[in-house]
Amino acid sequence: MNSYNIESVLCQLDIPQKIIEYNVIDRSREDEDRFICIVKTDNNQSYVVKFYKNNYDTIEKVNGWAKLAIIYKQQQINVPEFKKFSDGNYAILKEFEGKEYLIWVEDYLSGKTLDDLNLGEHISEKLFEQLGKYLGRMHTAAKDKNLKFNWNSAWVLFDKFCKEDEFDENYLNAYTLYTELKKMSVNHDILEKIWKNYNEIRERIKIGYDILPNGAIQGDLSTNNILVDTNHSLCGIIDFNIGGNDVFVNHMLQEGIFLAYWSDDFWNTEEELLEMEGKLSKFLEGYCENYKLSHEEKEKMNDLYQIIRPFRMEKVYPTIRIAGEASIQEVNKRLDWIYSEMQKPFTIKSSASALL
Repeated sequence: MNSYNIESVLCQLDIPQKIIEYNVIDRSREDEDRFICIVKTDNNQSYVVKFYKNNYDTIEKVNGWAKLAIIYKQQQINVPEFKKFSDGNYAILKEFEGKEYLIWVEDYLSGKTLDDLNLGEHISEKLFEQLGKYLGRMHTAAKDKNLKFNWNSAWVLFDKFCKEDEFDENYLNAYTLYTELKKMSVNHDILEKIWKNYNEIRERIKIGYDILPNGAIQGDLSTNNILVDTNHSLCGIIDFNIGGNDVFVNHMLQEGIFLAYWSDDFWNTEEELLEMEGKLSKFLEGYCENYKLSHEEKEKMNDLYQIIRPFRMEKVYPTIRIAGEASIQEVNKRLDWIYSEMQKPFTIKSSASALL
């Protein structure tokens, strides 16, 4: 993308701007073209212009995210403001070099991401509490406004994120683990127990799940979307592009577990695990200050934990890979851990427990 491409987009905003400088970040993947342009204009304003080509984002979705961002900002939650085009939408479709892109413009938020600062595995308990408070306010804001989307978030259970998906991500992870390892010389007894137990837990969760509080969510508290200031305190959240509708308690646990237990290693020391548990507790403590969990939501938390924690993709797919390398003893050890984690009661520290 060049300045001409970007200016051709900005001129369709309600208030056209002239570019002074810009930087293009190419985050394209095999299944998606993604160009993020950081732009400074002649009125000393900075914007993010996004050019996306994938099979799941649409103008309707961007319009929805823009509405959700407005609700967040009304609650002093620092997220980007989406800019409206002259046709009244917050996104346009425009062709460049034979490809049609979905394009939208957001205000640029200052601050460093956790990835910028290499803090992904070193998030403090204080920041976890701040993140929990932020997410609690975000869920409460959407709940109070009864804002719901007609599409799902990437965390959704019992449905699909996009129409090409065969399953929800959590089920896909468990199903892939089972079907791939079943072909190999692993401990099939424990593998069958895992699969049986997984499906039993899913069935329990499904009872009454469709009437749990749900609504529009930002959907992606990844370390590259969390902004902090010079004191490493939370100062903003960016990137809505996998946001959608979801059950709030599911989304909260998915994000909290993902962030608290993230590690490049499959195995962690007892000290590391205690630290991770403490971070999740702080996240829950902050969340419950700003979002009141119902009795029905609390009842689902144990079962949700038992299928989320052991079936994260960073646990599942490396395990399948090493089985293909004939590391069967290590795979069996990991299967034992997965099964034990599915039996383990979801416990949190007393400070967060008191709020629940």
